[in-house]
Amino acid sequence: MGLRHDPVARPRTAEQARAAVATQHADGVDLIKLWVDDLGGKRPMMTPEVYRAAIAEAHARGLTVAAHIHDLDQARDLVDAKVDILAHGIRDRAVDPMLARKMRDQGTWYIPTVAIDEANYWYAEHPQALQQPFLRQALHRDVLARWSQPAWQRAQLAGSGIPAARAAVATNLDNVRRLQAAGVKLGFGTDAGAMPQRVIGVAEHRELQLLVQAGLTPAQALQIATSQAADLLGLADRGRIAAGKRADLLVLDADPLTDIANTQRIGAVWQAGQEVAGPITE
Repeated sequence: MGLRHDPVARPRTAEQARAAVATQHADGVDLIKLWVDDLGGKRPMMTPEVYRAAIAEAHARGLTVAAHIHDLDQARDLVDAKVDILAHGIRDRAVDPMLARKMRDQGTWYIPTVAIDEANYWYAEHPQALQQPFLRQALHRDVLARWSQPAWQRAQLAGSGIPAARAAVATNLDNVRRLQAAGVKLGFGTDAGAMPQRVIGVAEHRELQLLVQAGLTPAQALQIATSQAADLLGLADRGRIAAGKRADLLVLDADPLTDIANTQRIGAVWQAGQEVAGPITE
């Protein structure tokens, strides 16, 4: 990604993969993330030899393993290798019942991140959203000015990658439906901040809407973003409103169970029992 200092381990053999996991464990990490994606043929794909060795070594050290994936073939093999989390949805083909059952039985978590592909065109397609305080307050003024230009909107929607992004969203939504119906554990994520269009504080609310669009109820979507997200991270002190839990609260002025978009109707934000923010205004 053009970083001046690249902290990513790039093992080429199983031995190097095991050594990389050992180094990160010594540095204090508690989760290993693997990148198993060739970006549509633009980058070398991590080999099964490498990621299988990394998964085995991580598990031997008590570490959780997540894998960034895009395609069904890699997802199948990673699940066979006992990966703990598929980070990002399967976006090239429909998930088959056998894989869904194996993920359910092994307890493999699935984080769809539908919004990451939709964000490539959604803001250009819905310029009226730029007038809403909820979004305007989340954008840098230069980004807001650029996205407000009709020329930028037309160019963005005409981009060569937009048809593939739309297809990825449709496939991802379908796979969320399939995996939810099969009883697979769903986690919550958005990749917010990785690119300008993945807007921190907005992408999360859009992801909730997409989960409902996939066929989940608003209550199920909210559980994925709260209690299930906490369970995935092994955080027993939060994610639920209950005695003895952290008082992390999003206080809303409208019922999200009747319309999931009401999660944007924020009246107050509390963290660890302290009110830290009020309503979003211009």
